[in-house]
Order: sequence, then structure tokens, then C-alpha cells
Amino acid sequence: MSAVIFCRAINAAILPMILLVILLLLLLFLCWLLFSTIECSIDTRIPQLIIRWRTIGGAMLVFENDAYIIRVKVPFFKKEWNLEKLLFQKRKPVIAQKKKKNNAAKRPPFSKIIKVIQSFHVTQWELAYCSEDFIKDAWLYAINFLPHTRQHVRINFTSENFLLLKIRNAPWRIMYAWIR
Repeated sequence: MSAVIFCRAINAAILPMILLVILLLLLLFLCWLLFSTIECSIDTRIPQLIIRWRTIGGAMLVFENDAYIIRVKVPFFKKEWNLEKLLFQKRKPVIAQKKKKNNAAKRPPFSKIIKVIQSFHVTQWELAYCSEDFIKDAWLYAINFLPHTRQHVRINFTSENFLLLKIRNAPWRIMYAWIR
């Protein structure tokens, strides 16, 4: 009898500890998701768009073999799709249902969208531009020497056009910008 009471006492003491450990692990996982970095990279020299959630996974849009390919890679999962086949494949007809009007669904305010956009950090950007009109390029050539665009914008006469843009943000910053 005393052994049963002793086991119940141990179980009563251990169960809250186990629940606390599980709760702490869930909290750590949530913090990991909120504080991990989201990066977006656009490079038009080699046509690609990369969106990566650091330590979690990423997606890439690449132009290879005369086709746009979407690649998704997350832990334990890797997949590729041809973008043209995804967009233009025949789909099963969907039976139209009457939609209820929901007056509560409103657009988010423009100021909130601006605040979310401002929460992103541009880590690298380069722009090379040639309009094929030498007179126009000559007028724009002075932009190369402006203080804020000196190492980022290149007006050239060599038919070189590209954009390289890398931006970074964290989910907690996006949520904070949306809330404030």
C-alpha cells in the first residue's frame, strides 16, 4: 500500500515537470521561428529569385533549359515544379457556389502596409542600366556620382542591364510593424 502511495506522489511531482518541459520546448520552437531571418534575393543576371527562411527552408524560381522552374527545399522535403505547366494545366471545373458577402473583411490600411515594407532591410542592391540611346545615357551618367547611388547604380554604354537586390527581415519585425 505504501508503495502505491509513493508512486502516486512521484507521478504527481513528475507530471507538472514534464508538462513544463514540453511547454518550454514549444516556446523555444516559437522563438526560433520568430527570430530566424527571412531573406529574399533577386538577381537578373542569372534569372533567379530566392526566398529563404534561414534554418527552416527556402524556395527558388530559376530559368533553366528555356523554362522557369520552382524549387522548394525544407528539411526532409525537396520538390521541383515547372512554372508553365503549373499555370497552364487544365484544371477540373469547380462548381460555383454562392458566396456570402462578408462586410468584416476589409483591406488592410495603407499605412500598415508601408510600415511592414519599411521593416525590411536592404543588405545589397546594384542596378546597371543602358537605354541603347547614347544621348539619354549621357544625360543619366551623372547619377553614377551621386552620394547615395555611387556604388549601387551604374549607367553604362555597354548594353548591360541587371538588378541585384537582397533584402532581409525577421517575422517578429513584420508582426511588430503590423501591430504598431
